[in-house]
Amino acid sequence: MSNGLRWVPTLALVPALAIAAEHPSAEWGEAAEVRYRDQAVVTYRARVDSSHVVIEAEHAAGWHSYALDNVERARAWTGKAEPETELPTRIEVIGGLAVDGPWFQSPPEELSQPEIRWFTWGFSGASRFAAKVKRGEGEEAWARINGQACNAELCARIDDLLVRVPVEEAALVDEKTFAAGDLVRAQH
Repeated sequence: MSNGLRWVPTLALVPALAIAAEHPSAEWGEAAEVRYRDQAVVTYRARVDSSHVVIEAEHAAGWHSYALDNVERARAWTGKAEPETELPTRIEVIGGLAVDGPWFQSPPEELSQPEIRWFTWGFSGASRFAAKVKRGEGEEAWARINGQACNAELCARIDDLLVRVPVEEAALVDEKTFAAGDLVRAQH
């Protein structure tokens, strides 16, 4: 990689305890951690809220991951069809749910390094992703996450991390409006 970071190809995935939801009818599923050696670098959890799947990422201090639309943002900034950038976060919902609309994400921070012509956007701390869902095939639903998490010295690939999404029929037919808060539509 041109920015001096080295890849860490092996990640241990360790389930963590689920944390109580802010909304009583929208239970968080069991969290999944991406680890580098003995340190959790980012933890993901998921739930259904008002017919939307919500994925939350909590980054360890000093770590960050990249926007769903990182490549599209870099294309718009550089004008290049194939800009050099970090791997974007990719989320696929599989099993008992299917995405039925565009993805939304927390507003990404600019993490670019223009002095080396590297343009990228991402998240540190807590970030969220959401998309409208409908019933899919199967009883259980999962979010499959791919991308990378980095700190100032290295990057770790996130390869097919599975995060359970609790499927509650009441949440899927909930008539209340999903509160997107500060989420913005990803540029896909």
